[in-house]
Amino acid sequence: MHTMYQNILLKSLLLLGLCLSVANLSSQNQNCIGLEVADVYCSSQGTWFATVEITESDIPECATWSSYQFGFDGDNPYGTYTVGPYFQQTGFFSVFCSQDTTCESFLQIVAPPAYPCPDNSCFMSYGGLSDTTHAVCNGPDGSVSFNMLGSGNYYIETYDSESNLVSTVTNNNTVGGLAGGEYMFLFFCEEGDQFAQDFASVFEVAPFTAGVDVETENCSNYTLSATPDDPANYTYQWSDGQTGSVINVSGGGVYQLTITDAEGCSSIGGTGFLPQASFEVNVNTFPATCDNADGSASGWIGNGNPQEQYFFEWPNGATEPFVSGLLAGSYVLTVTDAFGCSVEEPFIIESIDLPVFASELAFLCEGSTTLQVWTQDSFLNYTYVWTDEGGSVIGNEASVEVTATGDYMVVVTDEFGCSGSTEITVLEGVSLDGQNEISFVNFPDSIDNECYRTLSHQLIGSNQFLYSEWQIPGQNQTVFAWSLSIDEYGPGLYVATSVNFQGDSICPVTDSFYVQPEDFVCVDVSGLVYLNLDDDCSLQNTDLPLGSRMLRFNNLTTGDEYFGFTNPDGTYEVALPVGTYETDLMGSNDLLELCTPAGFTLVQGVPLTDENVSIIGTEDCPRVTVDVTVPMLRRCFNNGVYINYENTGTVVAEDVVVSVEVGDFASNVQSWFGTEPDDISTDPVTGITTATFVVGDLNPFEGGTFYLQVYTCSNDFPLGAAGCITAIATPNNPCPPADPEWSGASLRVNGSCNGNEVIFTVTNVGDAPTTSELSYVVIEDGVLLSPQPLTDTIVQPGDERTFAFPANGATYHFQVEQEPLHPGLEMPTDFVEACADGQQVSYGFALQFPLSDDAYWIDEECNELIGAYDPNDKRAMPRGYSDERFIEAGQMLDYTIRFQNTGTDTAFTVIIRDTLSDVYELSTLEITGTTHSVRPVVDSTGHNLAFVFENILLVDSFTNEPASHGAVSFRIQAREDLEPGTDVDNNASIYFDFNEAVVTNTYHLRVAEDFVSVSAFDFSPEVTDLRVFPNPTAGLATIQLPEALKGQTLQMEVYDMLGRRQVNYRYRNGDTPQADLSQLPAGWYNLRLINSNGQVLGNGRVLLQ
Repeated sequence: MHTMYQNILLKSLLLLGLCLSVANLSSQNQNCIGLEVADVYCSSQGTWFATVEITESDIPECATWSSYQFGFDGDNPYGTYTVGPYFQQTGFFSVFCSQDTTCESFLQIVAPPAYPCPDNSCFMSYGGLSDTTHAVCNGPDGSVSFNMLGSGNYYIETYDSESNLVSTVTNNNTVGGLAGGEYMFLFFCEEGDQFAQDFASVFEVAPFTAGVDVETENCSNYTLSATPDDPANYTYQWSDGQTGSVINVSGGGVYQLTITDAEGCSSIGGTGFLPQASFEVNVNTFPATCDNADGSASGWIGNGNPQEQYFFEWPNGATEPFVSGLLAGSYVLTVTDAFGCSVEEPFIIESIDLPVFASELAFLCEGSTTLQVWTQDSFLNYTYVWTDEGGSVIGNEASVEVTATGDYMVVVTDEFGCSGSTEITVLEGVSLDGQNEISFVNFPDSIDNECYRTLSHQLIGSNQFLYSEWQIPGQNQTVFAWSLSIDEYGPGLYVATSVNFQGDSICPVTDSFYVQPEDFVCVDVSGLVYLNLDDDCSLQNTDLPLGSRMLRFNNLTTGDEYFGFTNPDGTYEVALPVGTYETDLMGSNDLLELCTPAGFTLVQGVPLTDENVSIIGTEDCPRVTVDVTVPMLRRCFNNGVYINYENTGTVVAEDVVVSVEVGDFASNVQSWFGTEPDDISTDPVTGITTATFVVGDLNPFEGGTFYLQVYTCSNDFPLGAAGCITAIATPNNPCPPADPEWSGASLRVNGSCNGNEVIFTVTNVGDAPTTSELSYVVIEDGVLLSPQPLTDTIVQPGDERTFAFPANGATYHFQVEQEPLHPGLEMPTDFVEACADGQQVSYGFALQFPLSDDAYWIDEECNELIGAYDPNDKRAMPRGYSDERFIEAGQMLDYTIRFQNTGTDTAFTVIIRDTLSDVYELSTLEITGTTHSVRPVVDSTGHNLAFVFENILLVDSFTNEPASHGAVSFRIQAREDLEPGTDVDNNASIYFDFNEAVVTNTYHLRVAEDFVSVSAFDFSPEVTDLRVFPNPTAGLATIQLPEALKGQTLQMEVYDMLGRRQVNYRYRNGDTPQADLSQLPAGWYNLRLINSNGQVLGNGRVLLQ
């Protein structure tokens, strides 16, 4: 019998499960008890309270009054009460009255606006930067404003980049009087306790704006006048080297101007593209049909000239680059540039017959086939004449049935008399009678604990399904499907006939399958999976339940495999077809194995409830695993970082320490909530910030989560740059113990940017020399710099090897072959991105390859910095090579699904569903990280995965943007037998409470072999400092030649980032090298300059937008 307290608690949990919206009041008898929130406020301990008023009830007398927070006896408890403390974004209060009728009311209370409640003496919360005003050059008039939440007394101390105190402001959210520079801001309560810290940059702007006036008379020569035009007080620097305030230039380029005043303040202006008098006009034409006015043409300007600067005039008066409605004939297109210069280009619209479309081949099946013809304008009336090889007319409709092989012709005429024709060859079709079958699958879904049954029509011995017409037993209907779900139809005889699409040489085939009534039976099985600590294979009170573990159930009768996850408390429940089963534990933890073979036999109507699975350890050693989950890295916003840790070993892990290293992309790293780091420090040389958590001892399968926030808004890390966060757990001795044949050598790689060089350092951190020469590969912007691995000498313990490469803005990957039999870290890898030494930078290559974090005690999470974003999406690591996103067969893939509550209310339950196709090795599935407590569920086929976040209380983005995000990560292997060209595609559906699913993007990968390109040409010529402008470019790229190269006959080759040559240009003596890239896809391109003797003179790089 439930107590009153239990009844109230049960009702509260029921309310959470139903996921009611944020209504202030709900009750069984509407308004039977009045509940109102009078006030909400924060405490000094980081929690919050509410003042609740209970008003009159419509029940005159109550024998018993109860509340989750209070107990009442007898008298009506009207009045005001303080309830709390609350720890989450939302709190609940309920009142229950019992008499002849029952009355109960629930109140949902939203936290104060300052939530998360501050833990300081002034009850203030910091809400981040709100505005920055730039400083005028050499003048301290910049300012930074902040969002301050709360009404307490506080002050802000401002420090410059040299740690000098600049100012102190009190109870003012704006700090003014700042010169240009980097600043740190410390926020204190009046009592002196610090509650926040942040960083900001104030940029300098000139007190004037540089401008350029353009004049021309002949569209070949231009006069450029600088504004302001005052040589006595300003200096001028043009991109072509001239220094006057007024200069004369020729067309065909873009000119940039830098103006500097006497105080050293500069402003940059420039021109748009200045065309040449003689520009190239090109016309592409599309023919008219017969005498119809349906011809069209498109015009475009060559030589890389921007199209938007030209005016088009077509013979029919149209002014856009594309024109339609033209009859066949000769025409002239007139194009005029922005300065009034015109070019006329003649063109011809040809006349063609009416376009007629049909399959070139058709196939006879069972002695006949139907031929079909189409036209491009379905709204016109057409006449048809079909003839056979002998010229006999056999039909006058859009389709005709024929019974013999041979060549057939159809002539189609529209209502205007325009005709066209086509031919179709008919061949004998291929019969697959006896080579097809219907397969029956009975699979239980542990996500909703139901069984499902499907029929599939397919070729024998293959996975090729046949799209078929299905006859349903006992019904006068047919259903077209690749795979038929039969739960709504029941047992009986099913007949499937494959559909023959036009042009398909395989003739329709028919098969049947009788589904027995017993095929619709599933039996419930439940039990507990536990770690047996004393190895006696029987459940004891001291044994440890194993939650979130995947089980495989093998049907020994049919050979079918089924899957299921244990609940967080180690219990499992599945529904399986009748039969005899054996049970296996899945996962990569090789410390665990079955104590004894597990299995059971299911018969109809007899559920099994105590099918426990006893697990023992194979080694007695601790193993602390870590995982980093970062939903996103959004520039100029605080971003949440979740670090999960767990002792997955079989004995206590002593003196555990978790260190989190945040790359130099982050300008601020701070604790978010939960356990505070024992130390946060930043290396002044590398810029890496390390947060250290001293955990202490961990029992087997004990763990937790740490929470950090990182902030990045530096110009050194723009959108697209990669930011990495690494977690390391110690102690991390190998568990199970390392192979005794391992020498003890252990290699690590560290990359850095050092001025004009990219440096990779390889260190032997082990206690023995390497047994072979160091072997490594280097990849620059996705291109191997050598077709074979490079080698170096044997590395002694503690020794280093240093490798340097030019700081040319490329992304370098450096991979070292690890010492044989090394425990984990099989391919030490690091990358350096955007080390430019003043050159253009490439992004997007850093995450194409796997990271060096395959040991259990280390995890590295890297993400691109983003601006605008899709809050609900899916991504994989590695991202995949090139635009095709190539991976190798057998690649282990780490997927992350991100979600955000962008609604206007707290989400109580979030469910993510993910379907895993046959391209994955299902037995390798593991849940690797999550931002919130989650219950993973998989249906018995292993193909349908779900993540259930119950009582997540995910706040909306308007209330608390950083806390509105969530993510979950899992790891699974692409099958090793996948053929090159196989697509590995995956997406997910996200359900917030009872709303419609939000479907993520489909993340595409493709299996390939030897897909990393090898460098196709020399990147180290005599002259490497070739300047390309404008950069980025919309189409035309110009190389500014050094004096030593002017006057030569030159050749420019344009290569994509895979080393494939795209275009080639030749230039006469004195010509300025230019490349028209407007017809190429957007992206990075390498430009190589060669003289008439074939000597490489220099390289440049340009970004085509």
